[in-house]
Amino acid sequence: MAPESAFAVLADHRGEQNNDKRLYASEYQDHGLVFCQPDGAYYSPDQMGSRVKELIVAVGLEGVSLHSLRHSFASELLSKGTPIPVVSERLRHANPNITLSTYSHAIPADSRAAVKIWDDALADVIQVNRKPLTPRRAVTSQSTSQALPPPYPSVCILLILMVGATGLEPEKDGSKA
Repeated sequence: MAPESAFAVLADHRGEQNNDKRLYASEYQDHGLVFCQPDGAYYSPDQMGSRVKELIVAVGLEGVSLHSLRHSFASELLSKGTPIPVVSERLRHANPNITLSTYSHAIPADSRAAVKIWDDALADVIQVNRKPLTPRRAVTSQSTSQALPPPYPSVCILLILMVGATGLEPEKDGSKA
């Protein structure tokens, strides 16, 4: 599926192709191509590369290749949170592992996004359960027999949410992990 903005450009391009078909009439080589020479013939790989390079330079991008555009496309999608399988499909990689191993540098944004999502989820829970601060007494040798107040409820809820429903990892071999 192409972005909506691309459809308008492709519709204009199709109009130009239809005009070329009328001009070339029976000499038009209709291979059903989206990008072809005005007479419908295939572009050679060298011609295509040269044409793309011309367009890249025309928009002011120096030192950029078709491959680097592909790389930028993938990196940008991943950094904006597009799932790896979706990017992999768009790049036509054999499997998402290829995408992950090639573009893992773009994924730290996913970590930041995960922190933001988790923070947003916790903010509501903490706000609802937050109680006004109550002063605590210092524990001294004379007051050790007095009970300390329980931890703040919001801190308890935060810890429960951070640990998750499955709880902490069990100790291994009786030692702390």
